[in-house]
Amino acid sequence: MKLRLLLLLCLIAQHISAQILNVSHPLRGAVYQRNANNKAVIRVIGTYNARTMINGDTDLDVSLRRLRVKEGTPTGSAIIPIPMQQSGVCFQGEAEVEAGWYEITVIATNNYEAPNRPNRTRAQSLKYRVGVGDVYLIAGQSNAQGLPNDVASGTESWDGVRVSPRRFQEAEFSISDPKVLPNNKQMFISNMVSAQSNSSFIGPTGNSLWYWALVGQQLAQLSDVPIAFHNVAWGGTTITQWAASTNNTKSPLADKVFDPSFPGGWVRFGTGAPFGLLGNAVNYYSSIYGLKAILWMQGETDTRAIVSNWGKLDDNLENQWQVFSAPDYANRLNIVINATRQKIQNLSIPWVVSSTSYYTGSESAFVTGGQSAVVNASNKVYGGPSTDDIKDSNEAINSNNTVYHRTGAGEPVHFKGLGLVAVGNRWFEAIRDNGSLSSPAITPQQLGTLPVCADVLSGVIRAPQAQSYQWVRDDGDFADLNDPVNFTQEISTSLSGQRRGVLRNSQGNYILTQAVNLPFSVVDNTQYPEDPTPPSGSSQCKNGNENSGGNRTPNGATVGGFGNSNEFMEYTFTGQTAGNTTFSIRYASGDGTAGIDLVVNGTPYSMRPAGTASWTPSIEASRTINLVQGTNTIRIQGSEQGNFTYDRICLGGSGSPTPPPPSGGGGGSSSGLSIASVNLNCGTGTVTMNVNGSNGNAIEYRAPGLQDWSTNQLVIPSWQRNNTGFTFFARQAGNNETNTNYTTNCGGGRVATQAEDATDGLWVSPNPTSGQVVARFTLTEGQCATLSVVNTAGQALQSRGVVGTGKAQRETLELGNQANGLYLIRLQTTSGTKAAKVMLQR
Repeated sequence: MKLRLLLLLCLIAQHISAQILNVSHPLRGAVYQRNANNKAVIRVIGTYNARTMINGDTDLDVSLRRLRVKEGTPTGSAIIPIPMQQSGVCFQGEAEVEAGWYEITVIATNNYEAPNRPNRTRAQSLKYRVGVGDVYLIAGQSNAQGLPNDVASGTESWDGVRVSPRRFQEAEFSISDPKVLPNNKQMFISNMVSAQSNSSFIGPTGNSLWYWALVGQQLAQLSDVPIAFHNVAWGGTTITQWAASTNNTKSPLADKVFDPSFPGGWVRFGTGAPFGLLGNAVNYYSSIYGLKAILWMQGETDTRAIVSNWGKLDDNLENQWQVFSAPDYANRLNIVINATRQKIQNLSIPWVVSSTSYYTGSESAFVTGGQSAVVNASNKVYGGPSTDDIKDSNEAINSNNTVYHRTGAGEPVHFKGLGLVAVGNRWFEAIRDNGSLSSPAITPQQLGTLPVCADVLSGVIRAPQAQSYQWVRDDGDFADLNDPVNFTQEISTSLSGQRRGVLRNSQGNYILTQAVNLPFSVVDNTQYPEDPTPPSGSSQCKNGNENSGGNRTPNGATVGGFGNSNEFMEYTFTGQTAGNTTFSIRYASGDGTAGIDLVVNGTPYSMRPAGTASWTPSIEASRTINLVQGTNTIRIQGSEQGNFTYDRICLGGSGSPTPPPPSGGGGGSSSGLSIASVNLNCGTGTVTMNVNGSNGNAIEYRAPGLQDWSTNQLVIPSWQRNNTGFTFFARQAGNNETNTNYTTNCGGGRVATQAEDATDGLWVSPNPTSGQVVARFTLTEGQCATLSVVNTAGQALQSRGVVGTGKAQRETLELGNQANGLYLIRLQTTSGTKAAKVMLQR
C-alpha cells in the first residue's frame, strides 16, 4: 500500500485501538498445496468488531500480489482482488489462484460520517505472505529428523521456503533417542517462517533445518513455487515398531533393553506409538494445507537390530524387534503406507522412500531390498535417494576424491558436513527425476476441509455443524491442539484471550474456524468523541504580531512568509489548569495546502488545512493540543509542505469574538426568554425557533458546530438532518439567554449519500455536500494522476497527487473553506481528464 495510506493508518491507530481487524485465514506464511491444474483456492476469513461492519458501512478490500519466491519482492504482476461477503462482524471470500508466492492485503475502511464530526473515515489494514506450491511431510528416523543446530553448508535463504518453527518438547534429540510421544499427540497450529540458516527447527519434531532447507530451495528454484516442510520423524525407530503401532491398541517393543519395571520386563513404546504421531500428522496437515508427498528415510535401526540379532518374543508383530528378509521389511513398510492413506479416506497420498540402512559400518540388504521392493509408480510410491555409500570420513572416499562425512568415530550414523550437502542434493535429484512431481497431491478442496466462519452471536460464538468440536487458545502465532479449553459447539463471548474452533468431520478430517478475540464486544465507531473541552478559563487569543520571539516580520497583525521549518514565531500563553485544549489559527494559503507545524512546550504537532486561494487570512483551522499549568510556549513554523500566513491564534475554542447581546429598543426586560418549539425544514435544512417571553428586541441564534451568534436563521447541512443532536441557543437585549436540545429526525437514512455525480469513471458523493466530498475512481497500478478541486473560473483551489492501485480507490476532499456554489472534482492523467460536478451547500 502506498505511503500515504500507511501514514493515515499510523495517525488513526490510537483512535480505533478497540476495533480489531482480525484475519485468521489463510494462516500467516503458510503454503497451500497446488492441485493437478497448478492452482489452489485461497480462502480468506476474519472478523472486524465495528458497528460500521454490522451496518454495512465498512468497505473490505482484499487482494493478492505476487512475489518472487527467493527474495520475496513484487514481480509486477497484476493485483488479484478477492471479493468478500459479510455476515455480521465476520467476513469471508476466496479465489482460485495460480501456484506462486503472494502477499495478501486486507483493508477495512469505515465510511460512516459521525454526527458533527465530518472527515472521520477510518481504516485498518493487515499484510502478510501466503503461497500456493508443494507441501511435504518428513517421516522416518533421526537422519530425517535431524540433529540439533545443524544445516547443510551452502543453504541459501529463500523467502518462499517455509517451515514451522514450533517443536514438541518431547522431541528433543539425545544420544538415547527422544522420549516416547503418546499416540494421540496432536499437531500445532503455527504460523510458518522462512527457512533461513539460523532457523532452529522444522516442527513438530525436526531438530534443525538439516538438509531439508537445501532440498526446498532447489525444488523452489526448479518449479518457481513456494515449498513447505513439516517433520514428524522419530529417532531410533524400526519399521517393525512403525507397522505394529498402526494398531492403536498395541505397544511395540522398543530397543532390546530388559527392564523389570515394564510388563514382561521389556521396554515398550506407548500404545499406538510411534505411528500415532504420523497418522495424526497426515490427517491434520492434509486437511489444513494439503500434502504433496511423504518423504521417508528410515532403516538404520533395523540394521542395528539385524546385526545385534535382537530376534523376537513370538510371531506377533508388536513382540518383534527385527526383520528377517527384504520381503519382510517391504510388507511392514506397506502396512505403514496403507495406514497413512486410510487416514484420509483411502486417497493415495504419494510416498518417496529412500534406500537407507547404514549403521556404524554395517549395511543390510534386507532393509534396502525391502525399500526398493515397495517402489511402484502405479501405487504412487517413488524411489528416493540411495545413501549407504555416504560413509564416515575414515572409511571411504568416492571416485572424485570428495570426502563425505557422517558424525565420525564413536557414532558414525548421522550425516555431517559434506554428507548433509550430498544427501540434500540427492533428495532433490530423486524428487526431480522419479515422477512424483507429476503425481496428484492431496488438497483441502478434495477433503472438503477449507476453513469455515463461526457465527459471532449475542453472547456466544457458534461453530458450524460438525462431528466433534474443540476450542483452543490461539495467540495469533501459535495454538496447541493438545490444550483444548472447550469441547462444545458454542463458547461464551465473555471468556478471555483468543480462541479458535477445531472441528472434525465424519471422516475425521480437521476444519478450522477463524480466531476470535475474547471477551468479544462490538465497538460503536459511528460516534467518535468530540474534541476535549478546554481547561476552564483557558480561552485566550492573540494577534499575529503579539509574538515573544521569532524571525518573521509581521505586516500589521498578519504574519507571512512561512514555508520552511526555520521560519517561525513564538507565543506564550498561561494555562490555568493542565490538560487538552483547542488551538485555532486564522490563516490563508494560496497553495493547495497550508503546511502549519506547531511545537508546544517542545512537543510537535502538525496541521494541514486546505489552501484558501488567497493570502488574506479569513479561514480558521483548529486542532487539540496539550497544555501544562502555568506558562506555555507555542511555536508556529513552516514545514516545506505549503506556504501560509495568519493574523490570529487562540486557545480554548474559536477565535471569533463573541459579540455582545444586542442593546437598546424594545420593551425592556420580560419574565424571561424561552424556546417553545423548533421546526426543521428537511429539504433546505432551515431551523425555525418559536420563542416565548420576547421583549421585542432582535433575537440572535447560535448552535455550536453550525454558527456563532447571528440574527440569521440556523441552517443544518444535509448530512446532519437525521439523528444528529444539537444545542440551540437564543438571546436578545434586555433578556436572558436560553437554550434547548434538539435531535434532527428527517429520516430515510443518511441524506448526505442520497446523491452522487458520476462522469466517465469518476464518482463524487455526497452531492450536494456541506464540505466533505469523497471521490471514487480506478487507475491502473502505478499510474500517476492529479486530483483537484476547481472553481467555475477554472482555478484549481487544491490539488494532490495520487498513484493507481489497479482497483477501486477513494480520496476524501474538504471544501468547507470555500464559498457555497458549484465546483468540479477533476482527475488528470497523461491520457486524459475526468471531471464531476459537486454542489457545496451549507
